[in-house]
Amino acid sequence: MLRSLARAARPAAIALARSSPVVRANVGAISAFRNYATAKPATSEVTSILEDRISGLNTAVDIQETGRVLSIGDGIARVYGLKNCQAEEMVEFSS
Repeated sequence: MLRSLARAARPAAIALARSSPVVRANVGAISAFRNYATAKPATSEVTSILEDRISGLNTAVDIQETGRVLSIGDGIARVYGLKNCQAEEMVEFSS
């Protein structure tokens, strides 16, 4: 039964495939987009973007945390308990 059903449906599938429109891609638009996506900005453009971002940067930081000083020596302090501090980071201590 399945074979006879497949045989009966085959001519209709072929006719449908022949009548459906063929889609062709616009190769010029695709290559233009590819060139635009891979184009590199000029050095002066990158410089001006970076200068704008740096000049608008707010450098005022006021984070206060409490930790425990384990040892002090040669201008280096070993501190425990500062969650937002990383190794070799400059930290200001209040006296």
